[in-house]
Amino acid sequence: MNVSHNTEQFECVVPHVPAIWDNRRTERVCPSKMTLRIETTNCCNFRCTFCPHASLKRSRGFMDDRIFEKIITEGAAAGFRKAFLSNFGEPLLDKKLARRIAFAKQAGFSNIAIFSNGSRLTSEWLSELAKAGLTTLNLSLSPIREFAETRPGVCVEEFIESLRTLRDNPDRKIIAVNYIKTGRSLPQEEKEFLAFLASIGLRLFSTFDEHNWGRDDSASAAPRVQNYLCPELWVTLNVIWTGQVQLCCVDQEGEYVLGNLAEDSITDVLESEAWRRIRSNHLKGQFLAKCAKCDVPAKAAGRSANMTLSCRYMLGMLRMYLSGTASIPPLGSAIRAVGRIYWNAFKKSLSRAAR
Repeated sequence: MNVSHNTEQFECVVPHVPAIWDNRRTERVCPSKMTLRIETTNCCNFRCTFCPHASLKRSRGFMDDRIFEKIITEGAAAGFRKAFLSNFGEPLLDKKLARRIAFAKQAGFSNIAIFSNGSRLTSEWLSELAKAGLTTLNLSLSPIREFAETRPGVCVEEFIESLRTLRDNPDRKIIAVNYIKTGRSLPQEEKEFLAFLASIGLRLFSTFDEHNWGRDDSASAAPRVQNYLCPELWVTLNVIWTGQVQLCCVDQEGEYVLGNLAEDSITDVLESEAWRRIRSNHLKGQFLAKCAKCDVPAKAAGRSANMTLSCRYMLGMLRMYLSGTASIPPLGSAIRAVGRIYWNAFKKSLSRAAR
């Protein structure tokens, strides 16, 4: 098995424990509780300011059918039931996407999702993907001015008009809008953004803050990253279009090689010595260099620790489900997430009382 040497180099940090954290985690993983993230292509037609795709050094291409089908077949046999068929590229550029979704569904995957910039999304394409078995289409959007400033070269008027064509399509219920927040929009612009989504039958599903992609910008005046334990090492297996297994979705260049599913079995990769060492050391505060620089876990922890926002999130998901614009899986995830927050808060209050 091909594993890069940097997977053996660690830095000692003092990690914080997020509000949502499973203390039962060990060096091993359970595929049935994981997401299999497969990059069918790393090609993209946008040059977003918050994304380093424009400076991507690794080769671009589309996953070979043989590799894709091998990964899906082995993943289903190992117990995976959730798949993201996108990673560091625009999945709607993959002309074989609907066929790949149908193959994953037939193999036994019950939750199949993609993340898209929406530029190639038409009403017909949406229906074809839904019919193939896509359960969630995560659509990355922002308020109009912020969208224009962060997606240079995109005709905003044409893009907005293309979204309006989805209004009368019942398959729009699989769309989950993700607000990529760079801090450029005013509160009034955000309200107008939500009103626009409502006018075409879409709802905001989540908000993502701009992050540092695990890179250390020595010229930046930003304070040192607060290190948090990161669940990604336990909940996602990331595979780029060549079949190579990368550390996580933030490892955009595939700097950390942890096997290649074009040749290795998915079970051997998951239980490899390299992966077990990374997970075990992470729990002890020995982080890989990229993990030590990454601010994604800290930002995620900040969002989940806010009980008021979390309750609003859960209520929003409940409204989406009752209106038919969200399925059971995301609603269940929302309820479980908020439940863990309150359970952890309850345990902390008991601990303080005991003192």
